[in-house]
Amino acid sequence: MSAFFGTLAFAVAMLSGQTAPPTDPCLALLPLGLTKVVEGRFPRHRLPTLRDNASFDIEYEKKHGGDGCLGADRGDYNGDASPDFALLLATREPNGDEPQAILVAALSEGSGWKMSVLRDWGAIGRDRLFVMTVPPGRYQRTEALDDPPTQPGEVDLIESTFDAVATGVTESSEIVYSMEAGCWRHVWVSD
Repeated sequence: MSAFFGTLAFAVAMLSGQTAPPTDPCLALLPLGLTKVVEGRFPRHRLPTLRDNASFDIEYEKKHGGDGCLGADRGDYNGDASPDFALLLATREPNGDEPQAILVAALSEGSGWKMSVLRDWGAIGRDRLFVMTVPPGRYQRTEALDDPPTQPGEVDLIESTFDAVATGVTESSEIVYSMEAGCWRHVWVSD
């Protein structure tokens, strides 16, 4: 009998325009207002989902206490005590002329969102990329890189006072992005 009432409640919700909350942990993390803004601002890309990553990376994340989502995370990147988000967006229809994935920071601003594209991952496939929030702290350029920083916003050292965004290719590289004086800076901490 309870299955009947569950089905009935679902049907009533669907007819009234209400939808059930997403079950995908990546989508469940994101506020509805943010998903609408991201979809409008980046129409050629789609929101991250659990299935974007390789199954062994998802299992590793879960084994170490995570929910398996490697494409979205929440933090306070600008120190205003409001939740901000880091997202790995994949192209809807991959082709050679567009990036396969981009890293976007969404900072909460009152009732809206300020979006910044932090990295265009180019031809790197989305399945091995990750994003996560790391705590405030000192992040130094890896000694494995011999050349000085050359990318816009790239530095040798970040001493963040707020949460920062870490991204990279699983088991390969990591870059930390930090908001400093209203600008994003980044440092390669492993290569």
